[in-house]
This record gives sequence, C-alpha cells and structure tokens, in this order.
Amino acid sequence: RRIQRSAAPVAMVGDGINDAPSLVTADVGVAMADIGTDVAVASADLILVGDDLRKLVQAVRCGRRMLRIIWQNILWFALLFNAVGVVAASAGWLAPVAAAVVHQIGSLAVVLNAMRLLVDPGVLRRQLGALRTGLKRRWRAIAAVACGLLVGLYLLSGLHVIRLGEVGVVQRFGRVVQELERPGLHWRLPRPFGKHWRVRTDDVRRVEIGFRTIPGVFTEPAAYEWSVQHRGGRFQRQSEEANVLAGDENMVDVTMVVHYRIVDPVAALFHVGPQSADGTSKWDQLVRSLAEAALREEMAARPADDVLNRRRGEVEEGIGRRLVDALARNGAGFTVERICLGDVHPPVEVVPAFREVAKATEEKEAAINQAQGYQYRQTARARGEAEQLQRGAEGRKAERIKEAEAGAARYVALAKAFAESPQVSWLRLYLETVETVLAGKRKLIVDGPAGGSRRQVWLVPEGLWKAAPFGPAEEPVEAGGYTEGDREGG
Repeated sequence: RRIQRSAAPVAMVGDGINDAPSLVTADVGVAMADIGTDVAVASADLILVGDDLRKLVQAVRCGRRMLRIIWQNILWFALLFNAVGVVAASAGWLAPVAAAVVHQIGSLAVVLNAMRLLVDPGVLRRQLGALRTGLKRRWRAIAAVACGLLVGLYLLSGLHVIRLGEVGVVQRFGRVVQELERPGLHWRLPRPFGKHWRVRTDDVRRVEIGFRTIPGVFTEPAAYEWSVQHRGGRFQRQSEEANVLAGDENMVDVTMVVHYRIVDPVAALFHVGPQSADGTSKWDQLVRSLAEAALREEMAARPADDVLNRRRGEVEEGIGRRLVDALARNGAGFTVERICLGDVHPPVEVVPAFREVAKATEEKEAAINQAQGYQYRQTARARGEAEQLQRGAEGRKAERIKEAEAGAARYVALAKAFAESPQVSWLRLYLETVETVLAGKRKLIVDGPAGGSRRQVWLVPEGLWKAAPFGPAEEPVEAGGYTEGDREGG
C-alpha cells in the first residue's frame, strides 16, 4: 500500500498461498494458472495461462489501444459526427434521404474503426516487410502486369452506354462521325483521340419568355392577378422581355412558353453548342432570343386587340412560323413543338384606363349586336314579303294562263257549234248579249196585247203610265217599279 500511495497502481504476480494476500491488495492481481495454487488463482484478478510474462505487456498495450478506440468512437463518431448531421438536416442542408445515408455512414465508420483491433501491428509490419522484399525480387513482372492493366483500363474507358431516348454523337480525332449511335453499349477511341456526346432527342424542352419559374418551395398567392404586382411566389417576372410594343403603338405585357425538340444533334452540338461558360444551356438561350424576336415582329404587325381579345391563336401561329424560319436560317437543328401565349395584358400602370376602354368596347359590341339583330329580322321579313309577292304573281300568272286557255277552248267550241247550227248559235249569242247588256239596268216588262191590239206605255214626270186600248186606265207606276201583273207576266 505504501508503494500504491507513493507511486502508481501496482500489479502483483504470484503463484503460492503466501501470495494470495498481496494479490488481493494489489490493484491488479495476476496468478499463474499452471503452477499457481487454488487460493492464489481465486484471489487474482487475471489468470495467466503459461509462464510467459511478456504476454502481460501485450495485454496492457492491447487494453490501452482498445480504450483509445472506444473513446474515438464515442467522441468523434457517436457525438460529433451525428451532431453535425442533425444540425445540417435541421437547417435543410441535407434532404431526409441524405440524412439517413449520413447516419449509416457514421455507423459504418464506428465498425471500421473498431476493426483496427483485429490487426496486430507487429504481424502487419512483418507482412509489409515480406511484401517489399517480394516486390523487389519480381518488379519486372509486376511492372509488365501493371502496364497491361493500365492499357486495358485505358481502352475500356472508350466503352459507353446510350440510354433510351438518347442518341450518341462521336468525334474521332476531332472529326464528327456521321453515323449516330442508337441506344445500347458502344465503344470509341479513348481520350484524347475520341470523344462522345449524349443528346436526348425525345425530350421536349421548355423555354420561358417574360418570366422565370424559380425552383424550390415558396408561399404561393391565392391567384396571380394581372392587375396587381406580385412580389412573392415562384414566378419571377422579366420586364425587359415581357414589355412588347404593338402595331398600334400600345404597350402590352406578354408571357410566352416555347416547347421545342432536337432533331439534328450534330447541328445542335457544333453549330449552337451544349452550354455556355456560366453553365447555362446555349440551346435555351438561342431559342429564347429567336422566340423573343419573333414575338416582337409579330406584335409590331398587329394591333394590341388581336392578342388581347379574339386572335390569340392567329398570333401564336404567326410567332411559330417566324421562329421556325429563324431556326432554319441559323441551322440550329431544333423543331418547334408548341407556342403558348400565357398572361397577356396591358401594363399594370394603365389598368384603370384599360378598364374604361374595355367597358366602352363592350358597349360598342352590344350596340353592334343589337343592330345586327334588327338587320337580320328586317332582312328575313323583307325576304318573306318578297317571296309572298313572287308566289302571288306566279299564281295570278297561272290563273290568267288557264283563263286564256279556257277562253280559247270556248271560242273554238262556239265556232264549231256556229258552223253546225247558225240559227241556234245566233239566238244563243243574242240572248247572252241581251243578258249582259241589260244586267243592272231598270227594265219594264209587259205582256203581249190581247186581241191583236197594241199596248201603249206613256212616260210622264210622275213615272210610267201604262194605257190599254180598252178598259179604265191603270194607276201610274214609278220608274223601275213592278206591279203584281208585271211579276206574273215576268
């Protein structure tokens, strides 16, 4: 105990009965298993199999190393590494999947660090020495194998895969191979003698004009109203592209989306180029510039009402034709799939004036519609009346024709009857003529005189006076009047 108090922890090695108290008192008691008594073995903390005390030094060294590795796993990996991962995930720097992967990496690092205990440094030093000796003895063969492997790996670097929806463009000694590579496994000359490009020809690419869609998560407004300036959201307005001057010298804010596809990969790669120095796509830059120019040319040839009201489709077709012609002139190798006009409206600064103009335009359209309705009604009525007059004239025409035909047939029949019986025909004509002439006239009908005497009729101012040769005179009769005898005689 005096040694413990004055120096450091004490280890006691013993094998007999007399050593048992010391083994119990020491910080670490070690008993010899082969030659030690049962009392010594029971009193010791460690039991040494055999009599080689050098193993105690190795055990102490291994224990200290184990303790050091345990503290490394606790401090560096269990605490510090996981704490950094938790902070990064909480701040949004790591996605949930990435955070899970980082956690698994920390666990793997703990296991790998603990596996260092399985390696004996002395044995490892001896093995490394033997390896250096073998390498010095066989360096030529090893160098030849290494060179062969390097050459093989260099040649294998020319292998590449073209995925579905892609085509490959190959350069050989700087010259483009005309035949395009289809989906599958291909080989080319390794760099710097050969190079290949992958181009997705099935993808429809999108170019935005007048605005940009910012990637990420944003607080979206309830609605994007054109009459209000929006500061938030994922749509960022580009004023220098959106402001367009129409043909009637009115300013219009236009947003447009162009969908295009690559049809000539060689032209797209070497006439346009895949990307700029800042990492942006030259394809999108070219299409955006030409589409903006086509938009301004088309709008300069039209009034603002064409794109604001009913002719958006015609404007889209005109822009598409101009853009296709421009891409063909530049040899870009692109085809335009679709032109979509988005938000089209007057500038926000003139919203009140535009509403007044729109109201006046609606009133004008209402008046025009009413006038057209009245015109259609009057036109239909006039057409009906004209049709009625025409049908009436045609009916009268047919009636006159039938009457003429009937008169001609009657005349022919009369002529035939007159030729057959002239006396009867003359009598009938006479009677018909008398009937026609006397129709509607005042008539006085008297019967024949009795006994062959004459009957006389006198005209007096009071009327007609009928006298007979015999008998008393009769009462005067008014002109146009009839007596009972007249009715009977008639």
